[in-house]
Order: sequence, then C-alpha cells, then structure tokens
Amino acid sequence: MPEEIRALIFIFIIISLPLALFIRFASYLSLKAEAKQWAVIWAITTILAFLLPNFWVFSAFITILLLVFTKNNPILKICLFFVLLPSLPAASIAIPGFGIINYFFNINFPLILSIILLLPLAFSRSSPNRATKSIRYFIYSFFLLFVIVHYQESSFVHKGGVIVRDSSFTEVLRYGFILGLTIIVPYLAMSKTIKSSTDINKILLAIIFGIFLQACIGIAETLKGWHLYNAATESMGISWSTGGYQMRESLLRASAALGHSITFGYTLVIGLGLLLSFYSPKDPKAHKIFWFILVILSMGLLVTLSRGPWVGAAAMIIFYFLIADKSFKNLTKLALIAVLSLSILSLFPVGQRFIELLPYMSNETDTHAAGTISYRERLMEQSWKVIQKNPFFGSANYMDTPEMEVMRQGEGIIDMVNTYLAIALEIGLVGLGMFLMIFMITLSRIYKIISRLKRKPEYENQWRQGRSLFAVVIGIMVIIFTVSSIGVTSFYYWSILGVAAAYINIAKQNQISKT
Repeated sequence: MPEEIRALIFIFIIISLPLALFIRFASYLSLKAEAKQWAVIWAITTILAFLLPNFWVFSAFITILLLVFTKNNPILKICLFFVLLPSLPAASIAIPGFGIINYFFNINFPLILSIILLLPLAFSRSSPNRATKSIRYFIYSFFLLFVIVHYQESSFVHKGGVIVRDSSFTEVLRYGFILGLTIIVPYLAMSKTIKSSTDINKILLAIIFGIFLQACIGIAETLKGWHLYNAATESMGISWSTGGYQMRESLLRASAALGHSITFGYTLVIGLGLLLSFYSPKDPKAHKIFWFILVILSMGLLVTLSRGPWVGAAAMIIFYFLIADKSFKNLTKLALIAVLSLSILSLFPVGQRFIELLPYMSNETDTHAAGTISYRERLMEQSWKVIQKNPFFGSANYMDTPEMEVMRQGEGIIDMVNTYLAIALEIGLVGLGMFLMIFMITLSRIYKIISRLKRKPEYENQWRQGRSLFAVVIGIMVIIFTVSSIGVTSFYYWSILGVAAAYINIAKQNQISKT
C-alpha cells in the first residue's frame, strides 16, 4: 500500500473519536451545525491532498469547493480559513509564466486560502471601524516600508561605482503581492467582517478546531515516529523546505502539517489560549469535554519538545491570570503548582530529562538543545552589529553582510530564528517600532475594555473573549522572539490581530468601552 494511503487512513483513525467529542462540545455551545460543516470540509480537503497526484488539480478542486460552499457567507469563509490554515503543509510551488515572464510567484496552501476566502472580504464595501484606525495606519505603513526598502535594495545595483537599474522590478511586485496577502488581507478581512460577539465565538472555536485536530495527529506522530504529512507533499510533487525528522531526547519532535515543531507549538499555544474563553464550569458535560480538549492541546505542545512555545505558553497563562480578579492569589497558586510539579518530576529519570529540556536548566553545553540557545545568543550579537550600520530603515540585503555570514550553519543556511531581529535587519528600527506599536495598541485597547467588564455578569462572554485574546497576543509576542515568520506563523498573528481589532470595534459600537 502506498505511503500516502497508509498515512491518510492512519490520520482518520486518529482523529475519529476526538472529532466526535469536539462536535459534542460544539453542540453545548450551540455551534454543532457549524462544527459539522467544518469537519466535512476538513475531511474532503485532507482526502484530496493525499489522493490527488498534482498540486494544480488539487488547487482547482479546493477553489471550486470553497467558492461553492461559502457563497454569501462571510463568517463561514473566515471560519474555514482558520480550520484549514494548519491542516495542510505550507509547501510552495512556482506559478509558471509565459513569454518574457519566467514565473509569476510562488504559491502555497495558506496563500490559496487567503486569495479564495479572505481577499473578497478584505476589499468588500464594508468600511473599517474608526475605533482601530490608528492600528490600521501602522499596518499600512509597516507594509509600505517593507516594499519600499525591498524595492530600493533590489531594483538598483552598483556597477563600476555607477547605480544602474536591475531587472528585478517584477521580483518586487511579486514580493509586494505576497506580502499583501499575508499582512493586509487577513487583517482587513477579520476586522471588517466580524460584527458581533456571536461571530467571534464561532471564529475562536474554528481556530481551536483546526489546531485541535493537528494536536491529535502530532501526538500520534511522536508515538509512532512517523511524519504523516510528508507523504502528501511528495504525492503532489511540491517542495517543502521543512518537514524533516528532528529528534530530541531520542523522541521525534512532532510537527503534524505545520512542518516544524516550533511552528506547531506556536499554533498549539494559540489554541490553548483561545480555548480558555470557553471555560464554563456551569455545564458539567461541556466542562468534561473542555478538559479533554485542553489535555490534548497540552500534550501536543509537550511532544513538540520546543522550548520557545513552552515559554510563550507560560507567559500567556501568567498574563491570563494576571488580568483577572484575585490576580495575586491566582498567580501564587500557579507558582506553587509549577514548583510542586517540577519537584515531583525531578524524582524520576523521565522527569529529569524533561526539566533539562527547559531553557538554561541543563548543565550540559554540548547538546543540541544547548546549541540552539547559544546560536540564538550569537545571532542577536551579530544582528546588532548589522543593525547599527543601517539603524533606521535597515537593508533587504542584510544576509550578504560578513557579520551574518559567520552565522551560516552546516545546512548552508542562516536561520533567522527571531522575527523581531529579521524585521529590524530588513526595515530598521523604524519598522520594528511600527510592528511593536501594532501589538501594543491592540493590547492596550483590549485591556481597557476587559478592565471595564470585570464583575459585570451581562458581559461575561465578551470579558472571557477579551481576556483570552489579550493573553494569546502576549504569547505570540513571546514565541516569535524564537522563530522567524515561516509557514503559517505570520498568517496567524496578523489574523489574530484582525480578530482582536474586530473585538475592539464591537465593544466600541456597543458602548462597552464606556460602561
């Protein structure tokens, strides 16, 4: 039996029971019909990805399916975007050109979803709300700065001391188009389309749905020692720079369809944080399934064996409790639980191995885990030397500098495992400042809303939504310090920021911010 068939059968066996329980959980939230729709589309998409031997045939089928299924239903478009975003590898293939154009641009599954599902929403007639106007302007400025710097560095080269035009103008157009689909389109689609707290509930559950299924698959990957989605990319004949077998402590680091364990862990942290918005002990049946989903997401995060997402999850949980009532009491309990858990783990060999995986907890300096930390420290040192040369607007050609060349690894690549450094290097401290302002303004607006909603039972749902969104944004900010914007990483944070903007807009319209 071909590997892709075996992998497909194995995936459906793994997710059958968890999927049924998730749909039951959705029924307690009055979203059973929606969850069934998501499950059908997820199943069809997965089957087509593994069985169709050609990426273009697969893309054609998916395009028709999604256009027909989501016709005149903008919220369903957003929900399916999040359901499918983590569900297939972000492997790329070039769209071939003709005549003087060799190719148009590289396309992958997340970009296809952005074009089919989000692009019509981003440019709909609906006007963005004025409550988040400043955030929107920072995003536009951030995008334009990226394009301008890339244009200046790519379109002109020095030849014999004279600046002449290069033939890379089309490359800049490609770059701007892809960047727009990654930054502008997700943010605008979310912020303009989501109009109510009910919409946010559906979308948050859809985000969790897609990540939850991957968590189940990731756990099975580590237990089986088998990357299941590699078969799909090989079957369709597309290249995947990630997706390799990475081991740590003799265990396979799970990556599921995300291609890299850190990216996988990043999505799981998002899923965990958003799941907290559905915590309600009032319904015992829903409460039990809630804990089941929480355990699966947590186990998925553990089997990534990725410390960056673990630290991000810790920061997210700390802030989640910090912005609630009785925050000092909650944090004290959390600290005691953490100390007690580590003390118990240290009594067992397996627990000791786990503790040594935590940042700066191992005395050994020659392990791969210790090497990744030292690499990140050196990367910061070398990057700062380059930033000082072009501090304000950076340089798109920073990889060509001698300072960065010394960071080239045995695989022949310079691994930019820090989103903030990558931004500062390419578009300078001005661009990094814009990027940080987008996050900080979003956080400050959400905090202002949820601080007004404390102890107001009529706004309990909105308070839980805001609290989870605030904590998730914090977790994202921590994790992207340890990973570049590869795969779906940037799609998630721009989309989550768009959902947060919609939350702020809804609060403004309902006068919640003034209550």
